[in-house]
Amino acid sequence: MRIGAAASSSAPALRTGASPRCVIAAALVLAVLGTVSIPRPVRATTVEGSLLTNLASMTLSSAERTVWDVTYCATARVLVVVPVIQLQKRASAPTSCSGETVTFCIYAVNTSPYTSAFNISLDDVLSTMMVYVGASGTTNTWTAGSTVAKGRGRSDFPPVFDWANEPSDGQGAPYSVRWLINYIGPSKSAMMCFQMKVL
Repeated sequence: MRIGAAASSSAPALRTGASPRCVIAAALVLAVLGTVSIPRPVRATTVEGSLLTNLASMTLSSAERTVWDVTYCATARVLVVVPVIQLQKRASAPTSCSGETVTFCIYAVNTSPYTSAFNISLDDVLSTMMVYVGASGTTNTWTAGSTVAKGRGRSDFPPVFDWANEPSDGQGAPYSVRWLINYIGPSKSAMMCFQMKVL
């Protein structure tokens, strides 16, 4: 599974609150089966929570062009905020027989308590030993105004993306199911579930 954001905990119910915004991009990889939590870096060079201090000073001169140093400086401080998305994935039946249907749920959690992550694109590659169950699963977010769009992709080169349709019933690799989340608030999460049948 791959995820990208223009931008973490298994319990989806997280606290609410307004925040400043920041646009970032991230790339995350998630295994197809099991529960995995993989925080990955975003495009930021400064750690969240860093307090940056900007210093200004000046000099002056008299009419005789004598230079005098000012004995004090002016400062301004900036708190750095960086959204970070953490993923977790769970299977409803870790042990399954051929012909059985398994529900997978993916949780995308913004671990930043300060800022939102925007335009999160998540891609789950369909297994070669399983097929997609059409029109399956649910989505939910815990951020007011947040939406989730569902589509599909194919791992060609260059890759093909289709936001108009989800994978068809019985479809497998090299296709993937895709979600686009417009934003996830600070310390908030989104959930995407879908079903696969074991061949």
